[in-house]
Amino acid sequence: MSDYLNLLPYETPESQKEAALMLAEVIDLPERVVPKDTDYNQVVAAMAGLVLYRHLETHQRREVMLTIDQFKNSHRSFYGQLQGKIALVIAQPRWERWSLTTEELEDIVEFHRSFGRFSTLAGINPGAYGVGASVWQMIVHGATKGNVVGFAASTILVGIGEASHSTGEAAQGELERRTRREPINSASPVN
Repeated sequence: MSDYLNLLPYETPESQKEAALMLAEVIDLPERVVPKDTDYNQVVAAMAGLVLYRHLETHQRREVMLTIDQFKNSHRSFYGQLQGKIALVIAQPRWERWSLTTEELEDIVEFHRSFGRFSTLAGINPGAYGVGASVWQMIVHGATKGNVVGFAASTILVGIGEASHSTGEAAQGELERRTRREPINSASPVN
């Protein structure tokens, strides 16, 4: 099997056990699911292959799947978690930030910064103003169809703004994790 660990955009510990725990954190895998009574080289290979899965050639993807399949009978939780994450990466890669390229992450951060700038130009938080105005209208005039709809629309705007901010921050956090100790591994296909 290819040495996918050396292609990751993260600096990993030399100890395979520590590398497995670090990768579990990266891919948001509960530590209790990581096999402890098996060859850590295979555990790390499976998780590293998962991180790179979107960026691999078809034959390399098969290698990753075969590596993961070896845990099918002995470590079912680990196997199931990795299979589920591969399904998510295939169906909706943006849900798993660790599967994105650095460029994709930078695009996400820039989009959400631009959205935030637009919101600021439109009036610090137009949704919050709308919520306040709608609540005031309900207090003064009672709940009418118009001010209830205004309240609902304003609440949705606040939610969109918060979701955008949260998504941008999460992408920025992943970029920072990739450069936490050392520059990003330049050999990684996600760069």
